[in-house]
Amino acid sequence: MAILLLPIILLSFIRDLRTLVPFSIAANICCAISLIIIFQYVVRNINHTENLPAFAGWSDFAVFFGITMYAFEGIGVVCMMSHDF
Repeated sequence: MAILLLPIILLSFIRDLRTLVPFSIAANICCAISLIIIFQYVVRNINHTENLPAFAGWSDFAVFFGITMYAFEGIGVVCMMSHDF
């Protein structure tokens, strides 16, 4: 945590946000590249759906609901935050 203290203090001295534009552009490019790499990895290793069962079984049913509730909770938080702005 102490390692991040100096960059955070230096960033707090910036009064004009235009000086942060190059860093923001670089961060957006890094995010786009990482998304491309992740999607390429997911698509390359996709399983054929013909070989998958239609229903995994009752033992995995709770995991399905956990993942679903986690996803919907995240969407609700994002929607509420965008509503405030």
